[in-house]
Amino acid sequence: MTLTVADPNRSSAAPAPGSEPPRAVASGVAWTTVGQFGVQAINFAAQLGLTLFIAPAEFGLVAVLNHSSSAAAPSFHFSSCM
Repeated sequence: MTLTVADPNRSSAAPAPGSEPPRAVASGVAWTTVGQFGVQAINFAAQLGLTLFIAPAEFGLVAVLNHSSSAAAPSFHFSSCM
């Protein structure tokens, strides 16, 4: 019978939740930031596209409706309907 000893410097177990290495955290922050800038760029492009299709007076109305719907969206949860 052969007995093998594990190398104490080598860990084969996954890291415990909440103890991510700093590089993984920095990568997550970077991707989240890039994603948020992407969302803002898409929204800006959509607003520019709207300027081609609607009159200036209607654009103000659309902007007010867009702002009020985006302000209300984070506070609405489906769990509150049950």
